[in-house]
Amino acid sequence: RDRLIARYREIVEREPSEAFALARWITLVRERDGSTAALEAELTHAMEELNEVMAKYGSIVPVKLYVAGCTDTVGDGAHNRDLSERRARSIGKWLKGHGFGGPVFYYGFGESLLAVDTGDGVDNASNRRALYLVGANPPPAGSGIPGVGWKAL
Repeated sequence: RDRLIARYREIVEREPSEAFALARWITLVRERDGSTAALEAELTHAMEELNEVMAKYGSIVPVKLYVAGCTDTVGDGAHNRDLSERRARSIGKWLKGHGFGGPVFYYGFGESLLAVDTGDGVDNASNRRALYLVGANPPPAGSGIPGVGWKAL
């Protein structure tokens, strides 16, 4: 175990960006016909990336997946937090069910991580999204993701 920790520290010292191996946004937009084909394609691509990260780091550190859900500003803040949490959980379950072998954590940020700063009640598709991050620990301070109580799937 100590050898693994030392190896991880080597990686972080040599290339600090590798401390968090992967961070990608997923757009949560349905097609005009109501299908989710675009979302499924993004999730399939996410699975490919997650498999690469697991292959590269899985024997060195415990690789964990963190899924952050976000909403636009339409509706009540509490409703949006709940909606974003359900979305994040759903995406985490999909990725786990399609082969991600590590622990999965999720959190709903509601309207607190807007891609486009809008007023209240604005329907903006850019803000309806999720972020998946992969690393040995939760997103660090200064990553742009607030420290929160991530929930285990």
